[in-house]
Amino acid sequence: MSETEIKIVCHSARVCQIVWILSEMKEAWIEELAKEMGICEVSVGRILRKTDKYGLITSRFVEKTSGPGGPRRYYFLTEKGKRQAKLIKACNEHLLTP
Repeated sequence: MSETEIKIVCHSARVCQIVWILSEMKEAWIEELAKEMGICEVSVGRILRKTDKYGLITSRFVEKTSGPGGPRRYYFLTEKGKRQAKLIKACNEHLLTP
């Protein structure tokens, strides 16, 4: 693992958490991420902006078929994000190995 990759992976625990969650869920909207992370949607939004700035995620709008409100924005990992998820998993495995 290069020093640059380590810096991106370890820059923010919350960014890592978003990447990890999206690697497991494949895609999610902000309310699902907030519930999964146990924090408010406003905080998740800030983290998503940072994660997007690093090029780790992207999003798309999906029209709702029922219920109030407009389309939902779903977030998912870019190819770079998928590589980072693998690095995060490798770091976790390394740390947890006795």
